[in-house]
Amino acid sequence: MASQQLPKELQILYHRTPDELQKELDTLPPEAAKGALEALNSLHHVMEREIYQLVLRMIQALR
Repeated sequence: MASQQLPKELQILYHRTPDELQKELDTLPPEAAKGALEALNSLHHVMEREIYQLVLRMIQALR
């Protein structure tokens, strides 16, 4: 899969993934790889929000 075919946000995510995952993504048809990266990106955003909420609760608990 040529990462240049992906939207910019997915290109960045692709290049931030471990080599092993990149190799697996490269074996997929382009649309399947794009779908996998979109799912990973969505999960990343959910995890990021959860972490921010956790940090906020920790800060509030320290007051």
